[in-house]
Amino acid sequence: MSNDFLHKEYDSLEKHNTIKKEIPKAVLENLNPKFQIRPYQRKAFNRFFYYLEDAPDKITPIHLLFNMATGSGKTLMMAGLILYLYEKGYRNFLFFVNSTNILEKTKDNFLNKNSSKYLFNEQILFEGQEVRINEVSNFNQSIESDINIFFTTIQGLHGNLKGIIKENAITDEDFSEQKIVLLSDEAHHLNVATKGQLSEDEQNWEETVQGIFNKDRENILLEFTATIDLNNQNIIDKYRDKILYKYDLPDFRKDKYSKEIKTLSLDSSLDQVMLHAALLSQYRLKIAEKYGITLKPVILFKAQKTIEQSNTNEETFKRLIKNLNIKQLEKLLSINFLPKENTILVDAFSYLDDIYETNYQNLIAELQRDFSDEKIINVNDEASKKDNQILLNSLEDNSNPIRAIFAVNKLNEGWDVLNLFDIVRVYDTRDGNWQKGDKYKAGCTTLSEAQLIGRGARYYPFSTSDEEDIFTRKYDEDTENELKILEELHYHSKYNSRYLEEMQRVMVEQGLIDEKNTIIKERVKIKDTTEESFYNKRVVFKNKPIVNDNKDKRSFEDYGIKSSYPFKVTTDKIRERNILGDQWALKNPEKDSYHRVLLKDIEKIIFYKAFNQNKDFWNFANLKKYFGNLESVNDLLSDKYFYRMTLETNREFLSREEKLSALNKILPEISDKIKKNAIYKKGSIAFHPEHIHKIFRESKELRFNASNKQFKSIDIDQIKDFFLHDKLWGTSEEENFIRFFTSYIKKLTKKYKEIKLLRNHRELKIYRFSDGKAFEPDFLLFLTKNNGKELSYQVFIEPKGDHLIKYDKEKEDFLKEIKSKYHLEVLDGNDYKLLGLRFYNKNKEIEFEKDFEKELLH
Repeated sequence: MSNDFLHKEYDSLEKHNTIKKEIPKAVLENLNPKFQIRPYQRKAFNRFFYYLEDAPDKITPIHLLFNMATGSGKTLMMAGLILYLYEKGYRNFLFFVNSTNILEKTKDNFLNKNSSKYLFNEQILFEGQEVRINEVSNFNQSIESDINIFFTTIQGLHGNLKGIIKENAITDEDFSEQKIVLLSDEAHHLNVATKGQLSEDEQNWEETVQGIFNKDRENILLEFTATIDLNNQNIIDKYRDKILYKYDLPDFRKDKYSKEIKTLSLDSSLDQVMLHAALLSQYRLKIAEKYGITLKPVILFKAQKTIEQSNTNEETFKRLIKNLNIKQLEKLLSINFLPKENTILVDAFSYLDDIYETNYQNLIAELQRDFSDEKIINVNDEASKKDNQILLNSLEDNSNPIRAIFAVNKLNEGWDVLNLFDIVRVYDTRDGNWQKGDKYKAGCTTLSEAQLIGRGARYYPFSTSDEEDIFTRKYDEDTENELKILEELHYHSKYNSRYLEEMQRVMVEQGLIDEKNTIIKERVKIKDTTEESFYNKRVVFKNKPIVNDNKDKRSFEDYGIKSSYPFKVTTDKIRERNILGDQWALKNPEKDSYHRVLLKDIEKIIFYKAFNQNKDFWNFANLKKYFGNLESVNDLLSDKYFYRMTLETNREFLSREEKLSALNKILPEISDKIKKNAIYKKGSIAFHPEHIHKIFRESKELRFNASNKQFKSIDIDQIKDFFLHDKLWGTSEEENFIRFFTSYIKKLTKKYKEIKLLRNHRELKIYRFSDGKAFEPDFLLFLTKNNGKELSYQVFIEPKGDHLIKYDKEKEDFLKEIKSKYHLEVLDGNDYKLLGLRFYNKNKEIEFEKDFEKELLH
């Protein structure tokens, strides 16, 4: 191994396509189908598969760590790896964590089929046989055909093995002469010895795990953590060859899988801070309702140190809500009382003021109902610990009433929540200290606050149309969209400038936010928005994503399914070896030979039995998605499907059981291939008109990082009469296109009476005919001429840098297809033509120029 980190070596392997990119059926079909495997999870899975199966320099026993951000789905990864390792022959799994709370939550996710967060499919099947998840208290209880999991805390495991805890407890003998998979969640707690920071209780935990791990060379230890201290040389030395995948919070946030973090500070009492949070939460609820989104936003009120403080906070909040009156509410909603920078509060309170039309008694009644005692939970209450855990683990469920939570530190780790949108810091102290050189060392409280914010940063999935990805942020550039409030977590505190600066530094270090003053905001406007303007009178044509009916798929061949499959059965031959003569004698002298068995010769009843045993895929409703012309399952028993196929087998005649076994072997292979090659959506060829002003806003704020030197202001002075916006920001390739367009203005004005160029700031999406994927072309060119009858062109144009052309070839192919495939809905008797041009690239400008002239000037 080199001195580089393992995950960096695997980055290089991925770039060279060394790592295969297929997840086995055992994983895909046995995980809960409601959980979509994300691209970064696929990478993590595939790296592990490669390491286990193909890595030439793997170290055994295998010990690997996944450094993945809070909210990135580490528990789903664990479930998938358990399924994969079961298929590889592992039956016993030891899951351990640092906290009882995390343990109970994880057990619920692994074992409770009624939980909304249950990780597995309703039925787990391997080769047609059902497999159960079996919780055990020791591995003597293991069932060979099941997935056996022993759940424990690291403290409990250590106590059991040292004889501190007895009676049916797991013992050292459980780990002898059998291979075990050890799964460690929140694994940073495991490394107290490595860090050299041992407490009396912790001193042997790490050694306990290592002792189990080293008992068998086939053992596997997989650690998962969002937090690894790579400033500690001991940790670096231990994990250099073990960190298989690194996908930390900055990566998670950059890929838009998290909420954005905002701080709101109020120079007033903590009572006012609490009430402002309640009103902002109610604003979120109203915005979600307005757009038909099911959402129950939750607030967390965090105490600093003690349960008594948290209990007092709860009593205070209940009293504030119960005694809320119109005079107080008028003061709260008065925008004059708000700091100018808190624009979200201005928006929120203006909105609430509008919808209640100063009838504040209705708003008070609503707040008192939504934050009534039964909708508030205090997690410090040990007497209700079990009930609290159930509520905390199901906050997103429609049946869960909780809107407010009071806690100290219990929720800093292992808490899975998507609908936490507000955290209120109900204290006003600091515990960090400043050192020479303007360096800040965060205290434990500030670090735990940042950790808690990281938990709340999980994105709440939603969309307002089929065109949107529900799992990622959609409004980073659309800062004035009302729905942006559903993509933000607000951290409320009393105003304390020193504390806010300290918190800012910690959040930047942890990747929760960008560095201060790195975001540049620029507002672009449509210049002419008068009633008779082009902007208000003209239309833009767009298509839609539609379900692919797959009516063009009429055979297995259309999905690349091969026509022959090998199937080997036992032959009952007995071989006897003469040791001295090294000769083989066959008591049954029949030689091995291979025979071709036609699938059309297999009885239909056996086919139907095999279909039933693989019914997750091989049922008519599902098959119809892949073969649009299929009229019944019986159609599969024809020359276009199974009857064109053969088995290559070592037996001339197969028994009924062997035929069924053969079908059970090949059906999953065929279904995997079909699913892999299937296209589920496509873009409609029908383009329908929308008024430009309904798609493109009069005014839009652009945001970009100051460090992005590729993004700059582009001179549009020479085309200002033809460019709809008042300014243009873009890349050097877009700047080159503007120069090209400017050089053609004279020629265009001779042919067209109206010329307008519009920059698309991700507002208009069109959808590829081939697979329905969204595409946002950078520019739209509108040209109108009148030869007795008005003819208008709508041209899609996309400048593209050298480094991106080959990766976006499918987009360019789509642009070229538009001219020959589009169909327009009839509009106002005028003629419209749509077309897309090849990518504009400065180094290939001659090709673009030929295309441009041919389509628009001849």
